[in-house]
Amino acid sequence: MQACGITEFSDWRERWSSIADTPSSPADSAVAATAEPGPNHRRKWLVAALIAAVALAAGPTLAVLLLPAQSTDAPEVHPVTGVADGADPEESGCANDPAATTVDAKEVDVDRAPAGVIELRFSPRCGVSWPRFTPADPRYSSINRPGPIEAHVSVVPGDNQAGAVTFSMKYAGLPVFGNVINSLATCVRAEAYFTGPSWQSTTGKTACYKGGFAVGR
Repeated sequence: MQACGITEFSDWRERWSSIADTPSSPADSAVAATAEPGPNHRRKWLVAALIAAVALAAGPTLAVLLLPAQSTDAPEVHPVTGVADGADPEESGCANDPAATTVDAKEVDVDRAPAGVIELRFSPRCGVSWPRFTPADPRYSSINRPGPIEAHVSVVPGDNQAGAVTFSMKYAGLPVFGNVINSLATCVRAEAYFTGPSWQSTTGKTACYKGGFAVGR
């Protein structure tokens, strides 16, 4: 041992003993009163500090051997089961899945101008997907058509339009999300369009995804 000017183990032990046996000052007593109780607390702290200092000075190999290992375990995830088709993604907890992500997005146009994008959202924890329409920059996304204007967002299993889960509401220029559908058994796509008195926009459609994997356009 040659770290910190200490050449022999006996020298190191003698210096440590003299430090550990030194009477504590009033400041030390105040610190001890707020720390872990017991007469050996200060000595334990000194041992840990000296071991860490010697380990780090001696090099990374000894530091790895002497210092406590840091846990690399990922936080435990509790799957949400039994989420029915048509459930609200917020109320079911699926929208709060930390791993929830947008797997695909496509532009939605009204009169050839971008109104926003339709996103296909997927929750690995729930195994479901849902649609979410996000408006474009309001400077360019105003819909200059007769109102009232309705936004319609759907999640569709494959090409089975009859099995679509659709949510509609009066459009106020804000994001609109629809309800969920299981997307592990079959691929699903998200769709969005707008309607008003005697008019309907084109429909924006994402690709078809089974879970988080694209299986069709």
